[in-house]
Amino acid sequence: MKKNINFTVLTYIFGPVALYLLISELAMEAMDLVWTRFLQDLIFREAGTAFSHTALMLWSVLRIVIPAALGCLPVRRDAQQESAAFEIAQKRRKKESFLTKEELSAAFYGISDENVRRQTMPLLLCAAAFLSLGMNAFVLRYMPDAAGQMSAGEIPGPAGMLIQALCYCFFMPYVEETIFRGILYPRLQRQYGITAAVFVSGLLFGICHGVPVQIVYAFIMGMLFAAGYEAFGRFAVPFAMHGVCNLAVLSLQWTNRIQAQR
Repeated sequence: MKKNINFTVLTYIFGPVALYLLISELAMEAMDLVWTRFLQDLIFREAGTAFSHTALMLWSVLRIVIPAALGCLPVRRDAQQESAAFEIAQKRRKKESFLTKEELSAAFYGISDENVRRQTMPLLLCAAAFLSLGMNAFVLRYMPDAAGQMSAGEIPGPAGMLIQALCYCFFMPYVEETIFRGILYPRLQRQYGITAAVFVSGLLFGICHGVPVQIVYAFIMGMLFAAGYEAFGRFAVPFAMHGVCNLAVLSLQWTNRIQAQR
């Protein structure tokens, strides 16, 4: 494990993350400025009362999607290269490290190591979803301020629910996993080892969520996503875990809002 720390190494590891955060934050500020100065009054005046809520919801989704997409564009090539190199390295390492285990598995159970991982994947997704639900249920039960935020707002219609699900369960997990697991984790792992990479990538993932409760939650889940990436060696694994967890949380929020409005 390499222990050298210098400006070049830190720039190589954390540069793409900093670039993504900088561009996405600038884009979000620009969109807020455009909304408050030009679009808000125009849209509400033209849309009227009936469609103002729908317009506001669509803009809130675009406010998340557009900055994230712009922030991800400059580092997409780094992500593709890192993911491909990491998957190849993981396959080579697992073939060398677990050859005896694979032979025993094939001899006694009639399945290969690849089949074991494929069969384990649904269980991993279920475990991640239940852990996510459990932590959020704890927040709802013992943290009334955070619970109030989760129940705030109205239930969107079918189209709104579909848009939210696509945004929070597919688009944002892909962008965030591209940055924090696709680029950050492999580079940390090569320089400082698995334990440090899991911890640091999860910590930064948590810090970027801003709110204290979300920082703790995202920190734990970020470490879980990194561990899944390390164990399976495929980017699709943390992406799927992230999407399933977001869907579980989104469903819990919708349920909580329905109960709050009764």
